[in-house]
Amino acid sequence: NILSPLLNAECSEKRRESMKHDILHSMSICKAILKAIQQNQISQLKNLLPMLNPRQLQKCRNDFNNRTPLHEAALLGNSEAVKELLELFQRDGINRAFAVNARDKDGATPLYLAALRGQLTPAKLLLKSGAIVDLSNRDGRTPLHAACKKNKADLVSELLKSGGATVSAVDDRQSTPLHVAAHWGFPEPVRILLKTEDIDVNIRNLLGWAPIHAAARRGHESVVSQLAKKSICTNLDLQDTKGWSPLHHAADSGHGNAAKALIEAGATVNLRDSVQGVTPLHYASHRGHLGVVRLLLEHGASQSIMSNDGWTPLHVACRLRRLDVVKVLLAQTDAPVQAKARRG
Repeated sequence: NILSPLLNAECSEKRRESMKHDILHSMSICKAILKAIQQNQISQLKNLLPMLNPRQLQKCRNDFNNRTPLHEAALLGNSEAVKELLELFQRDGINRAFAVNARDKDGATPLYLAALRGQLTPAKLLLKSGAIVDLSNRDGRTPLHAACKKNKADLVSELLKSGGATVSAVDDRQSTPLHVAAHWGFPEPVRILLKTEDIDVNIRNLLGWAPIHAAARRGHESVVSQLAKKSICTNLDLQDTKGWSPLHHAADSGHGNAAKALIEAGATVNLRDSVQGVTPLHYASHRGHLGVVRLLLEHGASQSIMSNDGWTPLHVACRLRRLDVVKVLLAQTDAPVQAKARRG
């Protein structure tokens, strides 16, 4: 039949046009759905959702960050939108596990975004619908990392109790959720994490820092005190990759209250770091932190200890012209005024 190829070509063209129309239509509806979620227009969302079939809805993504409607709803804390979407997935036979655990361009799931914004109710809904609690983003951070960074104690509890989150999960820097909470100085998430059975307070990240190093470095006295309790079994003299203990960090950064908490908990005042042989007093003198220098001296810091290069704290203070520190050091009976460094 001579007309058959022509008819087939015409049908193919019509099919392509139809497919093109369907794609453009679904893209338009998808954008409208995302907009309705962003503007919290639930009635509009309910009208739009039936316009896409399950397959189309699964492909509905934000062009900018590849987020699904569920990502957007979780991020914004739009609990009603989350409910509508989850109910639709269940009703229409959509692979709910796939939809709930979909990832955006940064590898984040809807649960991760909910945790990142501290959205408790959406997080609960997602967990009940099969969200995998330990799925991490491309930086290796889990929802528990995110909740700790956001200082959302109730969400931390929910992820641990209902979700069974792994408390020892590490990100790309080998930091745990406890590292994150300690770094930002959030006592309540720290308290909750310390109650878990599998917590390791001495676990170290790529810098060799345990959580207490992070807290000491940033001067979070209350968190340092929490971690330094005898019942917690933190190694107060644990040295990082530079050989620094938490007290070295507190002294170097000038955080007197954190340094005091460490000393009172039993940190070794005259501990030499394992790389340069330097004590906390060396670092406090080097930085000119007069209050920390006095604190260390009051608790038995020795001026006679030399670094690997033969420098005492007094040498360091004199070299950098920390005159106030020099005066305080010279006022001590053990001031090594005749001591010589290796270079004289």
